[in-house]
Amino acid sequence: DRPVKIGVITDLHHDIMHDGPARLDAFVNEMTASEADAIIQLGDFAYPAPKNAALIDRFNNAHRKPLHVIGNHDTDAGFTKDDCLKAWKIPHRYYATDIQGIHLLVLDGNDRGSPTHAGGYPSFIGEEQMRWLKEQLEKLEGPIIVASHQPLAGAYAIDNATEIQDVLGNAASKIILAINGHSHI
Repeated sequence: DRPVKIGVITDLHHDIMHDGPARLDAFVNEMTASEADAIIQLGDFAYPAPKNAALIDRFNNAHRKPLHVIGNHDTDAGFTKDDCLKAWKIPHRYYATDIQGIHLLVLDGNDRGSPTHAGGYPSFIGEEQMRWLKEQLEKLEGPIIVASHQPLAGAYAIDNATEIQDVLGNAASKIILAINGHSHI
């Protein structure tokens, strides 16, 4: 009966960019004014370090439904995905949630195990997560949004982009959007 509004920010890179707090404040202020139904950061946000607790809390306390995606740089400096889960207060590295009747599937494109990995950061959706994604797409009626840090197609895509595109293609009538960060485009 009304549009669903989701505020999106990505690649804040707080730990390496001088203006991370100012950019986050601008985002939070705009989302408060727009009365968004949820806010999501699509990865490369801030190390899950104690020194970043205030910034992470600023995001998490800015809305009743703050959502996170783990980016490839969020585990730099010796941090782990588990550190991200604890600091950001998210349930799992990939998960499903509902936003006003829209199903959001959050993926973790940082899995190891790609048979075509050519070096650098992992960029892959592993078997366990792929099974979960297929189950979600089969049981959910739609509409569905798929969120990831790494693109699922095109430039900078995950190593198994063709496979995931086939999976998503089988549910194309349910999926209204696939959104990502990472490429800074």
